[in-house]
Amino acid sequence: MIELQAQHKEVSSAANVSEAQVKELSSTLEETKAARESATKELDALKATHSTVTQELDQARTQLAKEVKRAEQAVGQKQALQEDNKGLLEQLEEVRGRIGQLVEEREGLNEGMSEQKKKVVDLEVSFENPWFACVWT
Repeated sequence: MIELQAQHKEVSSAANVSEAQVKELSSTLEETKAARESATKELDALKATHSTVTQELDQARTQLAKEVKRAEQAVGQKQALQEDNKGLLEQLEEVRGRIGQLVEEREGLNEGMSEQKKKVVDLEVSFENPWFACVWT
């Protein structure tokens, strides 16, 4: 009987230890559940944030592509305008040169006209006064 009592004491002691362990494990389980729930909420929030950031990134990429295309078009237009400008400057130089030639021709024509006018006046005078014409000839 003493043996039975000793075994009973051991079993009771082991049961008390097991109950304490069960309580401790239950407490740990509750803490773990709370931590899991908190982590799940945080994960959901992070997923929502990730989704928002991904959408914003896609929008930024789309906008960037549009801006790059616009910039490339602007560069192309600038190059075309520079080529047009170059051609116009060449034409301007040609026109300036031609104007110089025309001014010289005009001066030559004006001199020729002045000489012709002088001859006309001299001829008119000589027809009006025959004596004067004899002196000059």
